[in-house]
Amino acid sequence: MLQVYDASGKLLEENDDDGSTDPGYASYHGFRTTDSNVMIRPQAAGDYFVRISNTKGTSGPRTVYRLSRIARAGRPDFRLRHYPDSVPIWGPGTTAALQVRVDWLSNPNFDIDLAIEGLPKGWKSSTASALGLTKERPQNRYKDRVFLTITAPNDVAIGTTLPFQVVGRVKRDGETIERISYPLTWLCTSDTGFFRVAPQSRVAVAKSQGPWLESTINELTIKQGEKTTIPVRVHGASDLKEMPLVVNLANSIKCNIGTPANYPIKDGIATVPLVDTANLPIGIFAVTVAQTWRSDIRIGMPGPCTPIIKLIVRPK
Repeated sequence: MLQVYDASGKLLEENDDDGSTDPGYASYHGFRTTDSNVMIRPQAAGDYFVRISNTKGTSGPRTVYRLSRIARAGRPDFRLRHYPDSVPIWGPGTTAALQVRVDWLSNPNFDIDLAIEGLPKGWKSSTASALGLTKERPQNRYKDRVFLTITAPNDVAIGTTLPFQVVGRVKRDGETIERISYPLTWLCTSDTGFFRVAPQSRVAVAKSQGPWLESTINELTIKQGEKTTIPVRVHGASDLKEMPLVVNLANSIKCNIGTPANYPIKDGIATVPLVDTANLPIGIFAVTVAQTWRSDIRIGMPGPCTPIIKLIVRPK
């Protein structure tokens, strides 16, 4: 239980991890945690008091809390969480994705540069940006979720596990604001899907589960509403004439652009259409092509998938 009082002892806010103050929560797809948090806007300067208690009434040296102030008025602020905390790479040389969630704790009029750091030489990881709201982009339903990808070396051993971290940075007025993303592990099954923060993010190389994908392009520029295609090289599928594929762009509910469908494979290349682009805001987005998948985060992230493809959306 987290409670905030003013100097006179008046209770201003309280929260018992009910999720009501969890920014941007969406059923099934929100990374809802069991942490208590409150948002206060002091009406006057002075002393305020925070009370933290265990609802069971227990205490002692093992009852430890971490209290953080995570927002400051007039300054860009945000929190990052990503899932899964343990990213499976399905075979050497292949790529898998993780999804980063952004909680905007101040006016979202800034962009956040996201990167995966800590992997050794030979490993490849993507960068991407969480795009805030601007005059040219007054709405953006893709600002709260972003895909990042990790690609293993071709000679990596099965069973290899390595730590990494996701970092977000904002540069504003000569200052760099940096936040480390909390890795999340799935805690329990329910209609809301509860998660807890894990101590460390890891990538783990498993045996190949079948064909894997590699994009033949790493950047694509379109105008709003313009339809185009993405060529994808399919490895390990010499006996297949078609494969279910879809273009994915992280969102809170739906993560596919267009309808998943079977596409023919010719000379090892499958051509996947990029449709439904009329509602994409102006900006640079991170998309990936994967075999048909369900957007519920509890099912798993795209993998094997292509490395991130930078999608640049221009005005009509």
